[in-house]
Order: sequence, then structure tokens, then C-alpha cells
Amino acid sequence: MPWAIFTRPSIQLAALKASLAEKDPTLTVNCHHHYLEVASRLGGEEYQWMARSGWAGEALYAPLLYPEMADSSARLFGKEQARFRKVRRGVDFGWASGEISRCLGDFIKSIPWQDIDLVGLTVCFNQFIPALVVAREIKAIRPELPLVFGGSSCAGLSAQSILDEFQWVDFVISGEGEAPLGELVDFLRGEVGQLGPNVLTREDTSFKKSPQTQLLLGKRQAELVVGCPSARNQLASLPCPDYRDYFNEIGRYFPGAPFVPTLPVEFSRGCWWGKCTFCNLNLQWDGYRAKTAVQVYDEVKSLAATHGCLDFTFTDNVLPVREAREFFAMIAASNCDYSFFAELRASQRYDFPAFRVGGLRTAQVGIEALSPGLLRRMNKGVTVMDNVAAMKEAVAAGIVLEGNLILGFPGSTADEVRETLEVLAFLLPFLPLDAAFFFLGRNSPVDQFPDQYGIRSTGPHPRMRALLPAGPVKRLDFLVKGYRGDLQHQQRIWRPVKMAIAKWHDFHRRRIQSGLSGPPLSYRDGGGFLLVRQEQTNSPVLHHRLRGLSRRIYLACEKNIELDTLAEIFPEVSRQRLVAFLGDLEFKKIVFRENENYLSLAVPQRGLEW
Repeated sequence: MPWAIFTRPSIQLAALKASLAEKDPTLTVNCHHHYLEVASRLGGEEYQWMARSGWAGEALYAPLLYPEMADSSARLFGKEQARFRKVRRGVDFGWASGEISRCLGDFIKSIPWQDIDLVGLTVCFNQFIPALVVAREIKAIRPELPLVFGGSSCAGLSAQSILDEFQWVDFVISGEGEAPLGELVDFLRGEVGQLGPNVLTREDTSFKKSPQTQLLLGKRQAELVVGCPSARNQLASLPCPDYRDYFNEIGRYFPGAPFVPTLPVEFSRGCWWGKCTFCNLNLQWDGYRAKTAVQVYDEVKSLAATHGCLDFTFTDNVLPVREAREFFAMIAASNCDYSFFAELRASQRYDFPAFRVGGLRTAQVGIEALSPGLLRRMNKGVTVMDNVAAMKEAVAAGIVLEGNLILGFPGSTADEVRETLEVLAFLLPFLPLDAAFFFLGRNSPVDQFPDQYGIRSTGPHPRMRALLPAGPVKRLDFLVKGYRGDLQHQQRIWRPVKMAIAKWHDFHRRRIQSGLSGPPLSYRDGGGFLLVRQEQTNSPVLHHRLRGLSRRIYLACEKNIELDTLAEIFPEVSRQRLVAFLGDLEFKKIVFRENENYLSLAVPQRGLEW
């Protein structure tokens, strides 16, 4: 269902279909990407901002589920439009909701439900209300048809709340879906007498724990893990995703091929760090597991050859370090012009230049904070220097870096806001981060220990009250929660950071409009001297010339380096003079310092274009 990104297929559907086909080739499995039809009706631009909003998309479906919520849903839709006013044309709520309703009716009529034995709906972010709407419509046509929900929005205790609240949902799979879905198929065919712990029914009220990681996926899996209990091998048996249904539907809803799809691929499940206090992205996973580089390389080659696509996005929360290095080296040696998106951690363990040669074009790095205290309370496991270095290294390697800065983390102090603003002053040359105000994720460490973060009480998110009646809102367990604490205080003290980020975006937007290329802070090496070019906000471009020893010291700081190490490299310079020289470059914003660690911010100009 909407609101998946329409220019890429659903890896959930494709992975489940491939797994069922491998389990039993006699099964007929059809995947339906209803979001393609909705995108074609609403228009690509309109669909995209609704998908990015999430709340706007859910608001369009809410009146189909509860007609009495039409007015409040329309108001919420209008608020979301205002929030995205710079990236979309005005959309009338009545027109859009009418198109949604007609699309749904056409979809329901197009399927021979009498020939179906099981219906599954994958329910991830912003798909909850659309999934409930279509499930109810299907049940109205054929009440006895078994219907199962699964996906990240169904993980943990929310699975039971869905079954308790909505009688038209028969089963919910909590956690990974391949093995449990296969079990459910066997159960419905009478081949097994009971369901495993990850398949919930309305009669089963004993579910009290987090979902278990699936263990075996048939004979092939069993052969791979015999004598090797390591969870790392549990993904090795998964077949390559089957995207054929998506490509068949593209021709129907987007004739003339107006876009080339980006294909999702999966390297790992879970997060090898897994300690961030704000994060609840791993509710459906248990532990961290990764495929081998060879397996992922073979999948990419196969998918590219089958579908004629070269753009891929990794669905991982974070790539495995060693396997990623091997994978991108294999891609580089293939001489194929692949392009990849991946999520990484801000640490020195990733090799940005090698990844770029291997096709990594865009990376999302979990920056989240630029204050030492905030990073510690978020338990990020990185320093401010790590974050700044990652942003610089991405620029130097020619990789587009995307990232968020979390504003309003509960308990944030004025000093942490001040520290954030001080660091932001050094980041102007790099692609801007997006401001993301803190939201409380269900079962995140902050949610589990609210007293430690100054949260007095938690409950349903306020926006859910605009979409659903009071009863369901109270009884359901949502991925995103509301809370009472220092929310208004946080909104007030973080306002200057929000404004600074807006100015940062404006600086880069004006550069693009002016036709400028190349990074805003760069250097050219003349052998015995450096020419450093520095663009500023609403000021002339500055040029710095560093000769001889000054050049050598600056280049020694290209990677994060400690003062003690610099003093050993340049014994001819007293420590006092070294600190004074670096302090002057820090004042000019061409060197960044954290404690006694230094990093030069300019990148080589040669060969770099933005």
C-alpha cells in the first residue's frame, strides 16, 4: 500500500515471494504494488511529498476507515502541506481523498478474490491506515479469506493490539517474515498443527516478548548452518528478491517508462552498534547478521541483468564494515557503472574513497548531534570530530552525504545548544544536514527509561488523535508516541539551531542557482605552497596561501590527528607555536578542533564537482 517510494519496488514483497517460491515452487504468489496506481493518479510530485510527510498520506485514508475523522484529517493534511510548501504545489484534500477512494475501488474490483487462499499486507511506516482500509474492504467481499499483517509497524506488542482492535485481521507476523509466513502457509494447508511464536492469532494472548529471529528456512538453510550456530549465516539462504510483478505494473501505470527504478538490496539485518537511545528501528530484528560480499555482489549482478537497472539502495540500518569493503572492491573491479545508496556510521572504519570507486554515490550518515554531551546521552559511540570528519571525507571522495540533526532531545541544555551552534559555524562548506525534531519511538531506550530523560508521561502521538477516534487511539500500540516533559522548552531553545540550518540550506541553494560548482572550501597544491579558497555567507570569497611548513602542517591534519602526534612530526616547531598557528586557522574556520584533536576542512579541488 502507499506510501512506499513509487520509483522503487517493495523489497518486502519481493523477498517474501522469492522465499515462498523456493519453499514450494507449486505455490502461486502474486504481488500488488498499489502505491504505483495511487502515484499515477495523484501525480509523481504530489505523491512524493505526501510519502515524505507520512502524516499527510495517512490523513487521506483515515476518513475511509472512520468517516467522522474527515474534518480533523483535512486539517492535519493542510498543516503538512504548509510544512512542505517549498517542494509541492497545492493539493485539495477533497480531490486527493476522492482519487484515493476511486483507486481503492478499482483495485478491489481487479482481483479475483474467490481464487485467493491467503492475503498478506506488509505494513511499514505510513502504511498502517491504508492497510487497515484495504483489509476491511477485502473482508467485506469474502469474510472467510485469511488475512495476515506483517512488517515493522507490527513488531512487538503492537501486533496483539492490532488483532484485538480490528476483527478483519486474522494473523499478524511479528518480526522477520520469511520463515513465519511459510509456517502459516503450511498451517492453512493442514500440514502442521500449530504456529510458531512469531505468528499471532486472536486466540493467542500469550505474546509478551520481542519477536524471535527466524532460525531455519528449509533444507538449504539447514545445510548451511550445520555445525555453525553463528547467526551471521542465517541470511545466506535467502534467495534473490523477485521484482517481476513490480516491473509488470510499471508498464500499466507509467507507460513510456518515465523513470528507471532504483532496486533495493539487503546486505544485513539489525545494527552492529545497536545502542542509540533514541532508536527503535530494530524492533523486528534480533541481533545483527550480514550476507557475504560475494552473495550480495551476485544478487546485484543478477538484478541488473534481469531488469536493466544500475541504481541500487541498500535497506540496511548500517552496512557491515569488512564485507562492505570487499563488496565495493568487487564492484570497482567489475567496470560496471553501478550506483549505490547506503547508510553508514560516522567512524573511521569506512573507506570513503574506495567506496566511491565502487559505486557509492550517496550515503546517509547518522550524525544526529554535534554536542559532546548529547552524543554521550544518545549513546552514539562517536565524537563530534568523528561526525565532522565523516562530512569532510564524503566531500573529498565525491559522495553526497545526507544526515539529520536531532533537535529537542529530551533534557537538552542551553550549553548543548550553544555547542551545536559553534560546530555548525564550521560546517558551511559541507552539504547541509536536515533538522529533525525528536520523536519518541516505541520501545526505544528513551521510551523504556523515560525518567532518565525528564519525560513525565507517554501516550499516543497527538497527530494520531486527528486520524483515529479516541477508543482505537487509546488501545493501539503505535511506533511513534507522544510524551509530556520539557517539549515546549526544547522547542524554544533549539529555535536558533533550526534557523542556522535553514541558512545553511539557503547558502547551498543559492550556490546551485548561481551555477557554482566544486566544494565551497577547497585547496590547490602548488608543491611548496597551498592555495585555499573559502566561500562565505553574504561575503566575498577568501583566499589563504600556506607556504612551506604551514602547508605541511595543514596537510598533516587531513585526517583527524592529535596535537601530541603533530608535535612529534614537527619537532622543529614548539608546542606553543603549533597551538597558536592551528588556533589562527581554527579562527578562520578552515581547521576544526575538538579538545586537542585537529582536522583541516579544505578538500583538494582537483577533480571534484558538485
